[in-house]
Amino acid sequence: MLRGATIGRGVCATGRIKIRNHGTLCIGRKVTFLGGMIPTQIIVHRGARLDIGDETLFNYGASIEVWNELTIGRRCMIASMVRIADGPGQPASAVRLGDNVWIAHGAAIGPSVTIGEGSTLAAGSVLDRDVPPQTLAIGDPARFVGLNLLAGLSARSSTTTASSFTGAVLSKESLQ
Repeated sequence: MLRGATIGRGVCATGRIKIRNHGTLCIGRKVTFLGGMIPTQIIVHRGARLDIGDETLFNYGASIEVWNELTIGRRCMIASMVRIADGPGQPASAVRLGDNVWIAHGAAIGPSVTIGEGSTLAAGSVLDRDVPPQTLAIGDPARFVGLNLLAGLSARSSTTTASSFTGAVLSKESLQ
């Protein structure tokens, strides 16, 4: 299944993974592929390169397709049913996920996108442009909320409720 890939120590797959590697596939140390109803699918086309950073976690049903170049940073979390593709044969630049990035259930990432370190893409969101570091991207198309705004809310009130948190995320002024 991982034949032809460069694999770090401690890589673990607890379920089915479908891999078609015709390019370069590098999997870092302690990367985990979780099992589930639907296998994770990774396709690396001829001449393409996929680098997966150390301690990254893939939930079941993720779909990764690389035509050019895709880099996933260290300690990233890729939820179930996530789709990442850098475009079929078009001259697109690389897709890059920084360290500590979380891609939530059912999100989709298109070609030529960079996601900054510590950012989150919310469930079901569609991303077609770069995300700055420490940012929450939400919606279709994705809009951005700085995660430092959310941290500031909890600092002002030690009893921040779920409704005030949701209101902060979805307020018109905080969305770009």
